[in-house]
Amino acid sequence: MDFTVAADEVAGVLPRPWRPMIGAEHLSHLLSTDTTGGRPIGAELASALAAARDQFGVRAVRAHGILCDELGVYREVDGSPVYDFTGVDRVYVRLLALDLRPVVELSFRPRDLASAPDTTVFEYGAIVSPPKDWNRWTDLIRAFVTHLVDHYGAGEVRTWNFEVWNEANLDVFWSGTPVEFWRLYER
Repeated sequence: MDFTVAADEVAGVLPRPWRPMIGAEHLSHLLSTDTTGGRPIGAELASALAAARDQFGVRAVRAHGILCDELGVYREVDGSPVYDFTGVDRVYVRLLALDLRPVVELSFRPRDLASAPDTTVFEYGAIVSPPKDWNRWTDLIRAFVTHLVDHYGAGEVRTWNFEVWNEANLDVFWSGTPVEFWRLYER
């Protein structure tokens, strides 16, 4: 991958998408009916996100794991990829109902697509290895983004920020090489 910098040109103001943003560990927790301290986890998270929106002007939520297995986005049946974005839709519909937008972090790796499925981080086993098949990874991301545009509309999705992976500069979040990480941008 090559970059050219035209230092004699002014490209404009650098967007700062992080300013109206908050981080949350896992947006799938919005769907949880489990309780902690006697309170439903999903309702508690929704309440906290609404408070961040109202009190601090938060407009977007960045969270890990939208491609993790718990939402059932990707699996292989008889060696063929199967996509199912209904879990993601349930999460995003709940977030949008709070008048918040997702920051779509394209992570972590679905087990059936991981080159090293046992290379994980966090209690929930987020897989941090490169894909075992780069073409299938590209196809998944293409299908996912196409689904988002088809389901929510191009105008809506254009208001969302996307992030390729999570903090790959930290070994705990990326077990591959830097060159393998950069491949995520080439496809």
